[in-house]
Amino acid sequence: MSADYQVQHDVAIITLSNPPVNGLGLSTRLGFVDGLQKALADERVKAIVVTGAGGGVGREIAIMMAKAGAKVIIADLNAEAGERVAKALGANAKAVATDVANADSVNAMVKACVDAFGTPDIVINNAGTTHKNQPMLQVDEKTFDRMF
Repeated sequence: MSADYQVQHDVAIITLSNPPVNGLGLSTRLGFVDGLQKALADERVKAIVVTGAGGGVGREIAIMMAKAGAKVIIADLNAEAGERVAKALGANAKAVATDVANADSVNAMVKACVDAFGTPDIVINNAGTTHKNQPMLQVDEKTFDRMF
């Protein structure tokens, strides 16, 4: 697994070669990290948005980006968790409470990035949601709409 990084039409693209057929294995995760490291080496990359960055994988990605010198928006539905991560990362991080399922919230997140650090060069869409473990046909419509 390897990753290719390039910029097309002012959009950073990380392409994983030979991704596994059945799921995201260790090689995919390592390829993703390799792609991010290549992107960070590009002097044009200055501002990064990471959704779901209040904890877990998103938090670790945000930490890696900040340590590499990027300015990072810590976007998370849990405002307190986002603030904790941003505070730990210092002046090059800003927490923005964001519900990625709400267009107005996403627009406010982008505006916060532009105001604080400039136009986002990379957006890592890590946030997600799911329903409780149950048969799909038992998921109510409101929950289904929130997931998809």
